[in-house]
Amino acid sequence: MTKNSTFLIGLAAAAAAGAALGLLMAPKKGSEMRKDISDRIDDISDQLKSLGRKAKSHANNIQDDLYDIRNQAKSTVS
Repeated sequence: MTKNSTFLIGLAAAAAAGAALGLLMAPKKGSEMRKDISDRIDDISDQLKSLGRKAKSHANNIQDDLYDIRNQAKSTVS
């Protein structure tokens, strides 16, 4: 795994743990607590999916740029 992916996994785990602990410390009924935890997990999941899509898009853009640079270098040398 790369440093960035390891960092993102750690960040997500810490965010989920912090959210869960925050909710568990709040004085609520069990059913309300489970709903709140479920909602928070859904929010974090959506944020991670969005972050993943953005990272993939950036990686594709970089790959396209590198491909263009390679082709320009090949045509210059030829």
